[in-house]
Amino acid sequence: MGRERRALTIKLSTGELTVKTGEELLSLTGFGSRPNKRRGFVFVSKVLGKHIAVRPSVAEGAATLLAALIKREIDCKPVVVIGFAETATGLGNCLYEKLDIEDSFYIHTTRYRFSSNMLLQFIEEHCHAPSHYLYDVKDASLKDILHAARTVVLIDDEITTGNTIRNIVLKLKDALPEVKSYIAASYLNWMTETVDGIRFVSLLNGEVEFNKGPTTFTDSFTSECLHSSEMDSVIPYNFGRFGIRKVGINGKALVDINGLRGGKRVLVLGTGEFMYVPFLLAKWLEQNDVNVYFQATTRSPLNVDGDIKSAIRFKDNYHEDIDNFLYNVTHSLYDVILICYETPVIPDSHRLKDILTGYAADVKEIFMLPP
Repeated sequence: MGRERRALTIKLSTGELTVKTGEELLSLTGFGSRPNKRRGFVFVSKVLGKHIAVRPSVAEGAATLLAALIKREIDCKPVVVIGFAETATGLGNCLYEKLDIEDSFYIHTTRYRFSSNMLLQFIEEHCHAPSHYLYDVKDASLKDILHAARTVVLIDDEITTGNTIRNIVLKLKDALPEVKSYIAASYLNWMTETVDGIRFVSLLNGEVEFNKGPTTFTDSFTSECLHSSEMDSVIPYNFGRFGIRKVGINGKALVDINGLRGGKRVLVLGTGEFMYVPFLLAKWLEQNDVNVYFQATTRSPLNVDGDIKSAIRFKDNYHEDIDNFLYNVTHSLYDVILICYETPVIPDSHRLKDILTGYAADVKEIFMLPP
């Protein structure tokens, strides 16, 4: 996509962003800024469901296009698909499903520590919470695929410099010596240099230049946990961190669909890294004639600037006392908000339902279980 390129300049509170790419740009992303000295801009995806709510069918349509590009590049199996936390955990799972490769499985990185064996750890240098952990799989059949894998597909929503990809591939080469092919896939790719041994695929690529403004950055939030407690009891279920092959939901057991019809505007809200299963609920609702959008909360601090029109700040549901955010949800935008959790117990400090009760007439919490 996007062979003919044009330049677009966006003025942000942190500086001036210039993007040279194809005309499809504005259908895939908007723009925003963040209080980050390393990178003061952010691409605000319109198809991911993180910072902007999206129709499930729109999100799936974009994923279908990217999956087709990935599949062309896969020439040897078994295949391991790895999604990057926190933004691409849901996208990675969706792409894995669409690749439909028998000899494969999906796993995603995480910011949380567990007692399980860790496969590797790497750093996302520009990020507000740079540490990534990739854990070993638990299922014996997945272990066979992992150690025989010939292809690794790495999924992120957007690649700017490729440093994060380089960092994980260096570790993977030691952990998985049988791998012969690395494919890095994203919706947007702004790399200006090639990386030996890694093939990159994206819906859109181009060039990015950012001229920093005189903005003063202040870190008045907590993005990384200040303790090293293991999270086994807080997150007891495996929705992707230890390898999975198939995920499903029973929508009828989760919601009263009749109460969501009749033109009501519904938001299905994932929480942090827990994106794909809530997305499946939103997809099921849309297929059953509910006026529904999907989005997820995030620990990523952004400025109210550009396409970030509003921000709600609250403490996380993972018992870490980390600041989390919900963007672009305003008063009376939705009639019903369904907050979806993978944490069976939420701490008293997590007051998201109380906060959102002032935004929508009906706010429900859904505690999800593996099928």
